[in-house]
Amino acid sequence: MVAHKIVLRRLATGCAVAGVLLIANSVVAEERPEIAEFLAGGQFASAAEALAKFSASEPKDDLARFQLGGVQFFTAIERLAQDSYRYGLQPNMNFVPFLRTPIKPNAQPEPVRYDDVRQMLERFVKQVELAEATLKPISDTNLKWELDITKVRLDMNGDGQADADETLWTVFSRFAARGGRDVPESFVIGLDSADVHWLRGYCHLLAALGDFILAYDEERLFDRTAQLFFANPQTAFAEVLTRRSSAGATSPFDEPMILDAIGVIHLANFPLREPERLAKAREHLLAMIEASRESWKLIEAETDNDREWIPGPNQQSVVEGVAMTPERLAAWRKFLDEAEDVLNGKKLIPFWRGSSGKGVNLQKVFADPKDFDLVLWIQGSDAVPYLEEGTLTTPETWTEFQRVFQGRFVGMAIWIN
Repeated sequence: MVAHKIVLRRLATGCAVAGVLLIANSVVAEERPEIAEFLAGGQFASAAEALAKFSASEPKDDLARFQLGGVQFFTAIERLAQDSYRYGLQPNMNFVPFLRTPIKPNAQPEPVRYDDVRQMLERFVKQVELAEATLKPISDTNLKWELDITKVRLDMNGDGQADADETLWTVFSRFAARGGRDVPESFVIGLDSADVHWLRGYCHLLAALGDFILAYDEERLFDRTAQLFFANPQTAFAEVLTRRSSAGATSPFDEPMILDAIGVIHLANFPLREPERLAKAREHLLAMIEASRESWKLIEAETDNDREWIPGPNQQSVVEGVAMTPERLAAWRKFLDEAEDVLNGKKLIPFWRGSSGKGVNLQKVFADPKDFDLVLWIQGSDAVPYLEEGTLTTPETWTEFQRVFQGRFVGMAIWIN
């Protein structure tokens, strides 16, 4: 009888403990936060905070991680745009891929110095690296995130308000050269697991570009030509050389702009400042190649055709004019292999002077960098320390890439990553 009472007592205790655990779990367990309202209001910090808190309690929820990485990437774009607006970045900088943010003219730009520009780029590189680090652990191959980019607002000018014309759509339309078109009511992209690796690759590409610039000291060029890039540069030459048209307004094709552009070419001679950034840039580029391979592996395995950002050969993209055929995909994979071999020094870039058959080892350019002089690289003498005999990448290979992509290889490469 005593034994029977002990068993009943222990059973009751076990049930009580189980009940407490169930109640605790029901309290602790959270639903993935709905971030659409945050994005529509330009509240990236709130969206990131909610997703980070959820991910801490549910680390295996890869969709939340995907969304967090996406928000961190949007934040990088927004902060770059705010810095560009703050310093009155000029419209002629649109040719630089990661400075194409569609900022409004700033009537009262802050004074800008060379160190301000370096810090602006450093912040951008750190933020895209943060986004990539968030995305990297994702392993779920069945993710789906429907994102309407007309409903993602960015505070581009840093005034604390995400206006109706400050959206991710405006960034997309500028980058994709779709300016002047009517803004659609919605533009929904069916992001999936393949796009995780696409975004990772893009983060690596942008970080590589930033690291390459930051590896060198461009202060002399800035001091003499900053008026070409910014509205209110603080240099010894800016007041005299500030370019103004006869009407008192800047013009992208006036004579001062041409003279400053000549100055940029002449002054593209940069002392090495942070050589470790060149090694990082190469690592980013190699990681970008691997991310692209992972992305296309998942794209080929897809069986749906749902508003694709980057389409497979049997899919259609939500983006007009972006299409992949089996021939193009095969060429892209060949390009990835070729680019990887060049970055690793397994294939050399043919030297453009003489007929020695030697080539430039690009891996050594990154590993053993020297001061950069654009003119002397074009002339060839700065390439001499990196010349060696070996297997060359051939012009015919790159011409074939252009043929397969109907002369649009560079543009498509930037897009499909």
